[in-house]
Amino acid sequence: MENIKKLFKKDKILLIYRCGSYAFGTRNENSDEDYVVVLENFSGLNHYEVGKKEYFIFGLDEWVEKQEFSDDYDEYFEIFNDEVLAFPNNIIYQDESIKELVDKFKNEFKDKYKIWIKKVVKYFDSIIKLNTINKQMYHLIRIKHIIENYEKFGSFSLDLSKEVIEWIDTFKKAENKKAFKNTIVEALVYLKNKGGND
Repeated sequence: MENIKKLFKKDKILLIYRCGSYAFGTRNENSDEDYVVVLENFSGLNHYEVGKKEYFIFGLDEWVEKQEFSDDYDEYFEIFNDEVLAFPNNIIYQDESIKELVDKFKNEFKDKYKIWIKKVVKYFDSIIKLNTINKQMYHLIRIKHIIENYEKFGSFSLDLSKEVIEWIDTFKKAENKKAFKNTIVEALVYLKNKGGND
């Protein structure tokens, strides 16, 4: 919190929350500490790295546009919008003025999940077509598990099974990630069938 205050002395901080592997329950000893920071009077978005800490800085309007799955927004940021499902456990700081918005986006996620799936499919399909399997591909396995649990239990949760966590950890540490391509593609096809191709 103090580091962020020093970086943005002239901006009012509205929200800080942990994102990435911390929010998703997939962190290991090599994981960075990732944070989303929402500023009231900031325009656009920015990215800062301080050691193993990464800060994704959004102006309020930009953050709202991302959370609302705007058609004009970059899918790279929208595919991680399920971070809101970890609220309030991953929130470091929240100004009272943004509390209503934070609650709104968490509560509305279930109504927008098919839009989310489309964004996920569009982003990762374009990468796979380049015959590339990168570290981020583990999100397809994670998201497939989330959708399977939603269909089974009727509610969204970021909780992952022990087997899925172990698979992700193995994948992250593997040097030859293309050895996992079949499982990655199967997860992508599953998500396409769940609305990603509508």
